[in-house]
Amino acid sequence: MAAAAVGGTLAPAGDEPPSSSSGVWQNISFLLGWGYFFAWSASFYPQVILNHQRRSVKGLSLDFLYLNLWGFTCYTVFNAAFYFSAAVRDEYRDRYGGGGDDAGDTLVQLNDVGFGAHAWALCAVTVWQSWVYARAPGQRVAGWVKAYVAGTAGVAAVWAVSVAMSPSGGKAAAGAGRGWLDLLYYLSFVKMGVTLIKYVPQAMLNFKRRSTTGWSIHNILLDLSGGAMSFAQQFVDSQLATGDWTSGMRGNPVKFGLAVVSVGFDVLFMWQHYVLFPDGGGGGGGGGARGGNPARGAAAAATAAGRVGDEESGVDRGGGAAAEDAEALLDAADRRA
Repeated sequence: MAAAAVGGTLAPAGDEPPSSSSGVWQNISFLLGWGYFFAWSASFYPQVILNHQRRSVKGLSLDFLYLNLWGFTCYTVFNAAFYFSAAVRDEYRDRYGGGGDDAGDTLVQLNDVGFGAHAWALCAVTVWQSWVYARAPGQRVAGWVKAYVAGTAGVAAVWAVSVAMSPSGGKAAAGAGRGWLDLLYYLSFVKMGVTLIKYVPQAMLNFKRRSTTGWSIHNILLDLSGGAMSFAQQFVDSQLATGDWTSGMRGNPVKFGLAVVSVGFDVLFMWQHYVLFPDGGGGGGGGGARGGNPARGAAAAATAAGRVGDEESGVDRGGGAAAEDAEALLDAADRRA
């Protein structure tokens, strides 16, 4: 998520589209840009809502949560520095040259800053939910995730202190690797790394549990919609700028490649949810017919039967109690599997 936005901010600001470009295509590009902005922004809410409804984060990879939070921390700092810091923009102009007084000022737009800050806030809420809501036995953050976050954060901290204490006041020539601009690019590459790996733990967890219960598919559908619109805008902008639909892919392969990775995982999660485990678990919830966990299927069936029995007897234990019964049975089935 936001992979295309990250990749796009790494390249120097290009020229304005030719004056002869079609106004219709410019309007389409504008609509596509804001379309994927809203789709990606909205994609964070379904998981937060699902966690709140279940009062649980069982089935949700904590590795994904912490990687996502750290990634958007780097992304937000990158965007905020470019947008609000005149010193950073001056260093960018000095290093890459040309473009006049406004060179580099359009590298990051206000909507980039807003999206990053909004995404970080929702990621933080989801991490907080993982502290206060129920977890499955053994559900914890993996050691390699802790090492990755601590290691990359430590490098950034040492780098920042070194730059702040440098005689040049934080400016560095291209390739020197000691200026604020270099530090910001480092953070952007950390975000890229997070984008490449953050979905892997969740995909593996779904396969291990043979279930997508606890992982919101609506998040994925919105993310896929945003990715499709981002692809479309990239093609349109390439045509407007150069007359070649594919120039954007060749000129900015990082943006294109990261977007492909994100969309690829979206397709994988949809395959898991709608094809492999369409009823949440057990390969359809009916035992081992499709390679599922028979104990999980039986537990799900027993839980459903219990809810029906409560309704027929007039017993109302509330949604929370029913959900707790279901989770307890499914967790027991997982432990026996």
